[in-house]
Amino acid sequence: MPTAPQIELELKGSDDDELVYFTDFRAFCAAVAECLKRSESIVTGSKGKFAYRVAKMELGSAKMTLEAVRTERARGRDKRAQVVRFFGRTVTAIQGGKKVDNRLGIEDVKAFKKLANPLHRRSKSVRIGDTTITSAFESNADRILNDTFPTDGFVSGRLDRLNVHDRNEFVLFPPIHGYSIVCRFGDGMLDAVREAIKHTVTVSGTLHYTADSPFPRLVNVRTMEIHPSDDELPSLSDLRGSCAGCTGDMTAVDFVRQLRND
Repeated sequence: MPTAPQIELELKGSDDDELVYFTDFRAFCAAVAECLKRSESIVTGSKGKFAYRVAKMELGSAKMTLEAVRTERARGRDKRAQVVRFFGRTVTAIQGGKKVDNRLGIEDVKAFKKLANPLHRRSKSVRIGDTTITSAFESNADRILNDTFPTDGFVSGRLDRLNVHDRNEFVLFPPIHGYSIVCRFGDGMLDAVREAIKHTVTVSGTLHYTADSPFPRLVNVRTMEIHPSDDELPSLSDLRGSCAGCTGDMTAVDFVRQLRND
């Protein structure tokens, strides 16, 4: 059995003994759990496959080690390590003021921002893995959120990774490799979205862009058009004879010559 990937967390209180208040510890754990859940959704396309148990806990400041374990819902390739790495990379990127993964939506960034909340209460230090969270964490998260500007429009791509746990969303993959777009939609579109899985679609609605990306980070979808797959499109041989008589009494040569003259 693969070794369970682990995450080290530490919360230090502001008192001389660095003890942490239970309410602050509970709120911090809830924020970590929410970010892990969102990380799992982004990496695997679903939630609830993994759970996190306390593998180690130390007295004094609240210091503990979580390990990811598979649940009964887990099937297929084990992506626990990928989820834990994604979570850790995101924390490090926000703290360092670097670009975060393009799959993170606005609500995801807001969830990660809450990891710094203990600094506003009775805690003087927050550490996740090798990253110590400071006041810059919130400032950098706000910059990411403020750099995202909304506009109405449309975008096309291949629809994949449908998720209806907690919220309705899917991931759209545009034709340029390396980009993906999180799309949120209402309950009334669920049947159409299910039909569109693995198809190329065009969605329209409110597109949320960042300044450095040609594609939006997030789309709040209002309408969607499903395009036929390649094997459903007519071939050139299928089109032969479909416009018979469209030139009237003119020969094909005279018809083309007239188009050129026009």
